[in-house]
Amino acid sequence: MRLKRNTIALGAIFLTLPLFGMAQSNSNSNSMAPANPEARSQAAQMVSASATLLHNLDTKDLQPNAEVRAKLNSTVKLENGTKLASGTVLVGHVVQDQAEPKGQTTRIAFDFNQAQLKDGKTIPIKATIVGMTPDANQDVGYLVQPGDKWTDGPLQIDQVGVLSGVDLHSRIAGENSGVLVSTKSDDLRLRQGSGIQFAIGPASAGQQASS
Repeated sequence: MRLKRNTIALGAIFLTLPLFGMAQSNSNSNSMAPANPEARSQAAQMVSASATLLHNLDTKDLQPNAEVRAKLNSTVKLENGTKLASGTVLVGHVVQDQAEPKGQTTRIAFDFNQAQLKDGKTIPIKATIVGMTPDANQDVGYLVQPGDKWTDGPLQIDQVGVLSGVDLHSRIAGENSGVLVSTKSDDLRLRQGSGIQFAIGPASAGQQASS
């Protein structure tokens, strides 16, 4: 079954921020979500983390629930004391995007909800994609430095041109980790080695119960 193609409804107010590198600084936009207790509470439990995509992704080949994996570039310590060492693999899946379908474009939603530790143990997590780069080694300016608390970071990301021809939409309190929308073609591709910035924290009680 082929992934659905549709556009995202943009109802947020855009605020321009210089986020990821000189070449992209003119095309990036973020929207700051209105403050709400649930989102602020979740943000207080999250830290910033940078990771590297471990394989190529192409919407022509991806199926719903396909596995997606990214490796942490450095060690981070979650607010509950859990330590995720450098090299920990974050495991996600392609999921249904609940946004209202309008028009025709390619979009893909992810849910990163597990961390596979080096000893093989897997623990549940809550992760939101807050930025991406074409190369994990690219020198970029982060919203929040990896390892730092996400308390002062935005609660909603609507980043235009996060990659060439790709926009990013995510919410700290969202049901998934984020949605990528292709603005130039019917196909959306991500290269192995792409950089992903996450806001990451322990899974909520509800998430653990449903996993």
